[in-house]
Amino acid sequence: MSRTAIALSALLAAAVPLADAVADSVTRTFMARPGTRTTFVYAASSGEMATVIIGNPFGGAQQQVDAAVLAALSGSYIGPQVRFTNTPSPQAPAGYEIVVLLDGPPGMAAKTLCTDRARAAPVPSPGSTTVVIAFCAGTTTMSAAAGRTSKIASPDDPAFRTLLLRTMMMVIPTRDQEDEVKR
Repeated sequence: MSRTAIALSALLAAAVPLADAVADSVTRTFMARPGTRTTFVYAASSGEMATVIIGNPFGGAQQQVDAAVLAALSGSYIGPQVRFTNTPSPQAPAGYEIVVLLDGPPGMAAKTLCTDRARAAPVPSPGSTTVVIAFCAGTTTMSAAAGRTSKIASPDDPAFRTLLLRTMMMVIPTRDQEDEVKR
């Protein structure tokens, strides 16, 4: 393992504290197309990233859930500062979005978040809280990851932030795959 990878691992460990409530969390990457990081850097070049949030596993105000998701995502990207927002300015490059699905239907393909969001209706689960996050370039899914943990009661719970952070960190790689091949 390179010194850079070790330093990055230490940084991630410090940035994402392990909370007891998420000791059982599972995060997995579905896919990351070549050029994902470069495309994300371009898409976020205005300092903003358009974000669509689907679902509310907590009941209550959607605005509270949206605020918690956007705050967590804004702390998840390693690179130039990016503000994730559901109201991007006209300066943000069009056609690029991060889509966050909370408590989605079991077995739904992550690419559905970029191609057919109408099928991505939330399905509350009594025993767990799930999240699927996709980075979309138009209808192309550049990358996606999913996370799950035991049921979280509130968007203000630190376990919710940790679940989002862990999952989002899997969506945008720290470098493009082709960079690895060149080394």
